[in-house]
Amino acid sequence: NLVLPPLFPFLKADTGLDYVSLAALVAAPAVASGVSQVPFGLLVDRFGGRVVLLCGITLMGLSFALVGVATEYWQLLMLMILVGLGNGVFHPSDYLIMTRRIADSHLGRAVSLHGFSGYIGWAAAPAVMLGLEQLVGWRYAVSITGLLGLVIVLILLVFGASLRDRDDVNSP
Repeated sequence: NLVLPPLFPFLKADTGLDYVSLAALVAAPAVASGVSQVPFGLLVDRFGGRVVLLCGITLMGLSFALVGVATEYWQLLMLMILVGLGNGVFHPSDYLIMTRRIADSHLGRAVSLHGFSGYIGWAAAPAVMLGLEQLVGWRYAVSITGLLGLVIVLILLVFGASLRDRDDVNSP
């Protein structure tokens, strides 16, 4: 996750944290994401990819939005762990949805495009975050990022019928 690292000089100046503490804010979500993917895979198998994906994006969005108002290091660390848990839903959810919704003849391209899109986001994040920081400061920049995640959830709820991953009538 590259939302916070470009903002480290601003966080350091504002909070007085050292770079080791700041690095832990990036390591914590990576560990949480990695450890949570198997349990989230089990939830995806039970409840479907769509619902787990939407819950994960919501958790990430809310957590990032709250990072902007956190006042203590422990709060930042806990919120970043929640960001990581939200992130942990992506591969189990996305791959189930793709394998259910995309023809086998196009699945390789779809997975490749999925991965490529993720890397585009990683590449754009530092520039976007630094631009937002210059406009509104680091706290608002991170909160705006979280709020945009919640807007994405709303868009997916309204227009995300193609995220259906089950053929039964109870699937939204």
